[in-house]
Amino acid sequence: MTDRNDRQLLELAAQVDDQDLKHARTAISEAVKTARDTWIPKHLVAQALALELQACIVDEDASAVVSFLRHMADTIDESTPDKPRHH
Repeated sequence: MTDRNDRQLLELAAQVDDQDLKHARTAISEAVKTARDTWIPKHLVAQALALELQACIVDEDASAVVSFLRHMADTIDESTPDKPRHH
């Protein structure tokens, strides 16, 4: 393969990933809204999302996902005032 073909394949893969991400976010967003509309507390929705995420990463590159989650947790910690924690 040439560099041009490699670039085209990478661009196509990125486009497919973008579309898949949009579909996944829509599906998850609708599910979260449904949960919230049925009065499920936010901390339980977040807990359920974390469990689903855990199930998804079993077959993925765990170190990359762990790094992303650590960064996300740090960002949340930096921007969240102290609030009571739910168990």
